[in-house]
Amino acid sequence: MMYFYMSHRKFEHPRLGSLGFLPKSRSKNLKMTNNINSKSIIIDKFPFLNLFLGFKVGMTHIIRSSSVATSRFFKVNLCEAVTVVSCPPLRIIGIAGYILVNCIVRKANTLILTDKYYSRKNNRIGISEQGLWFGNSKCAQFLDQILNNCSFVRLIAKHENIFNKSKSLYYSIFEIQVHGGSLSSQIEFSIKLLGNQIRVGSVFSENDQVAVISVSKGHGLKGVVNRWGITRLPRKTHRGLRKVACIGPWTPSRVSWTVARAGQRGFHKRTSLNLRLYKIGEYDKYNFISTTFDDLNKKSINVLGGYKKFGLIKHDYMLIKGSIHGTVKRPIIIRHIHNPRVISLKNDKVDIKFIDVSSRTGRGVFQTHSEKYEYQMDRKRSKK
Repeated sequence: MMYFYMSHRKFEHPRLGSLGFLPKSRSKNLKMTNNINSKSIIIDKFPFLNLFLGFKVGMTHIIRSSSVATSRFFKVNLCEAVTVVSCPPLRIIGIAGYILVNCIVRKANTLILTDKYYSRKNNRIGISEQGLWFGNSKCAQFLDQILNNCSFVRLIAKHENIFNKSKSLYYSIFEIQVHGGSLSSQIEFSIKLLGNQIRVGSVFSENDQVAVISVSKGHGLKGVVNRWGITRLPRKTHRGLRKVACIGPWTPSRVSWTVARAGQRGFHKRTSLNLRLYKIGEYDKYNFISTTFDDLNKKSINVLGGYKKFGLIKHDYMLIKGSIHGTVKRPIIIRHIHNPRVISLKNDKVDIKFIDVSSRTGRGVFQTHSEKYEYQMDRKRSKK
């Protein structure tokens, strides 16, 4: 039996933009939050942290080889674009207990170390680091309340002020949910981390699938052609041609939500799923540099002259496949995948052969300063 389908422009060339993302409003702030619900709980035997905070640095490219025997790219060099994310260490400054009542999450109690940024806030128990276990009745009372009443435990973390701006303090404080284990084991796990620093290597490992939460680049108020990609009207159209000709019928006497309208474009909160984590570089260790087995040149992960609008990386970093929403220096949250893809990539071990660190200004030919110096000296000798 043969079926014949009528052709239409909405099938051949649909307009840009999905109606599933409406309303396209500006994000309230850059401080990302990871909502808690019953579906987001990861079951495991031992407690662990779910996410980490980083800052977008820029993009580069790598050359790697595939190790999957069934792939058509088996042992073939692949050039892929990656995003560099700077991940300064986080300091755990508090514990928050949450209650789940009829799928509604409510904060019950909060325990925070005494600090100049948090001592002014109310409804919180402030204690010193020395009196955490000994001689403090408030701490024991707080832990008993969490064990008896709460359903979730979150850690309150704070990152270093790497940009030397007061605005960065606004999104420097956020919460990390503790997954896995029983509630008592989660509290013990949180108490051990309280007052200490955690690094990105203790939360993620290479070849993981992660999700990235960030705010996209803002473009302000845009019209329907730029925002939705509709076709312009003919040249001789009265009162403008970059418009929607008919925005709806006479009745019902209102504009449908499916009609393209002008408004905000960009600066939306978006989540990118199933991004692959290629490399984790720890500061002051050998894996911080971009030297590989096939590229033995001693070179840093920092490009020549530094990354544009960011500078030099002075903390741990991550290499994530593909692009990430947002501008340079924008805070992003990297978290574990709750529902990973069925196709497993564990057999495809990441074998990075080359990491490009050429300059982002100009042609970007040289990988190291010594290579550039030798080329310039050769040109001077040839001119003589």
